[in-house]
Amino acid sequence: MSAQHTPGPWVVSLHGAFFTDVRAGDEITGRRIAWTWVQNQPRTREGALHTAQENEANALLIAAAPDLLAAAEAALWEDDGLSCADALRAAIAKAKGEQQ
Repeated sequence: MSAQHTPGPWVVSLHGAFFTDVRAGDEITGRRIAWTWVQNQPRTREGALHTAQENEANALLIAAAPDLLAAAEAALWEDDGLSCADALRAAIAKAKGEQQ
């Protein structure tokens, strides 16, 4: 038996510097998939900026999970190397927050 995850796309919904939702479909009304947050509030402005960026990066990586899975499966099972490479590039870009 194979577990089924909530279908994508998953999107990041920012709620401030220290907590972020990952939702299925729509960033406002979509079903919450995950919630990232900062355990300890940083004491400096530089620390707060780094922590906020890290929190958002974690959420982006989680949101890209369905795309990364689909691209990995395509790379294993399809013969068309070009479309597989494109799918992998797109999934990696989404995980890094480089996709619009």
